[in-house]
Amino acid sequence: MRTCTVVIPAFNPDPDALNTALARLILAPWAKRIVVVDDGSDPPLNDKQGPLSAARIEVIRQDNNGVGAARNAGIDHALRYDDPVLFLDADDETRDGIAHALELLHELRASAVVSAREERTPAGDIIKKPVPSEWSGQPLPHLGDVFRPIALFGASGLLVAHGVLRVGLRFDASLSHGEDRDFLRKAADVGPVVVNPHTSLMVRLHDEHANNLTSAAHDVRRARALAALVERWCDDHSEPHFRESARWLLNRVAKQGSHRDAWRTLVELHASRSWPIPLKTRLRRLFKPGVS
Repeated sequence: MRTCTVVIPAFNPDPDALNTALARLILAPWAKRIVVVDDGSDPPLNDKQGPLSAARIEVIRQDNNGVGAARNAGIDHALRYDDPVLFLDADDETRDGIAHALELLHELRASAVVSAREERTPAGDIIKKPVPSEWSGQPLPHLGDVFRPIALFGASGLLVAHGVLRVGLRFDASLSHGEDRDFLRKAADVGPVVVNPHTSLMVRLHDEHANNLTSAAHDVRRARALAALVERWCDDHSEPHFRESARWLLNRVAKQGSHRDAWRTLVELHASRSWPIPLKTRLRRLFKPGVS
């Protein structure tokens, strides 16, 4: 069986979720080693007991520098080995589809493989996220497809060839959001990004009011990161994907009453690309109580 090194960035993770994820990984024959990057957790992760003390798990520590920097530290550590690298979050649970992803990576000489997934809502419901049928088991037909606004292109469950990382591909730690798609777009320049139709993981969705990167509190950084990605990568093929993402985020900011800097950044982005803003969205923002 083909194997990989698993890299998991962790900052103050939920102990039960992390232990559940690690216990499952320890039993997976394809997980040759698991590198957990403690990104300045307080208190530090305890690697003297529980799943973190297992022989196949290596814990490295750094000051809190963000998830991109933590993944990069994991890459630097994993490069001492010859296996491809699988990226997971601290509360992800893997599924059997990882073995299929490893085969696709090898057979199609891919730079990276993205996979179907499941999502667990805060209420405990499971939502299946299959891959688009036209991409199933195939390389993406266009480099800009990584910006299509679907869950497929998140860093969780992303499998990357060792050789791609050896030549210096890293996550842009300056991006608070979208660093996974930026990474994939750079990987697509090196070799094909292949789509695995087999479910490889279950990711946990977090409440909108929680202090995590998907909450409304981070909308300013999300808006700025999206503007940076548009400036960096927008072309004729990816523009519709970026426009759809910008429209969705603008509507979200209007509904949430997010900080005015998020709204201003997105309005300026729409203006710079000549993307129209629906009147309904403008009115929703104008009459949202408590907008700052």
